[in-house]
Amino acid sequence: MGTPSVDHVLRRFAPLPGDEVGLLLPAGADEEAEALVKAEKDRMRAVGEKVQQAAEAAGKRFWWEADVEALGEA
Repeated sequence: MGTPSVDHVLRRFAPLPGDEVGLLLPAGADEEAEALVKAEKDRMRAVGEKVQQAAEAAGKRFWWEADVEALGEA
């Protein structure tokens, strides 16, 4: 049926030392991944700040006490 052996699959995704066959990534994939991670960290930081501000505005001490309705849908 054309199904590869277990050894073939393992070497494809976790090559042994000395194996030349492995998971090949397209050129520029590292930079693209770093940009996506940075964008997600920035987004999460902004969300965290908004939640903290909502909690402080409501006179609450902890972020989990923030009014969910005050945060908005986005």
